[in-house]
Amino acid sequence: PNKAEMGDMLVDINKAAQARGLSVELFKPGGEAPREFYAEVPITLNLVGSYHDIGGFTGDLARLPRIVTLNDINMTANQAGTLVLRTTAKTFRYLDEGEMANQKKAQAGKGGKK
Repeated sequence: PNKAEMGDMLVDINKAAQARGLSVELFKPGGEAPREFYAEVPITLNLVGSYHDIGGFTGDLARLPRIVTLNDINMTANQAGTLVLRTTAKTFRYLDEGEMANQKKAQAGKGGKK
């Protein structure tokens, strides 16, 4: 997605968790990490639910129209007999022309200081 579509993407991820009946304890978008022509957007998630609901959620993420990866997955059982999934979901967005131009200027500035 581009910058304008990122809000909708975040909503889609949150809705996917809620649609599976997962309790969303933490949904925290992090700072973007710019790359050559895209930015990586991490989202820290803590979700609580059944094994099948968590599995369904991961399948729902795979079917989203945009790429979403799950990283640093940690799943533990809690005292209530459900599972707690702690992970960082990452999605990606294209940099617009202005952002790419600024990034090229910054790289050129670093190269000139050597």
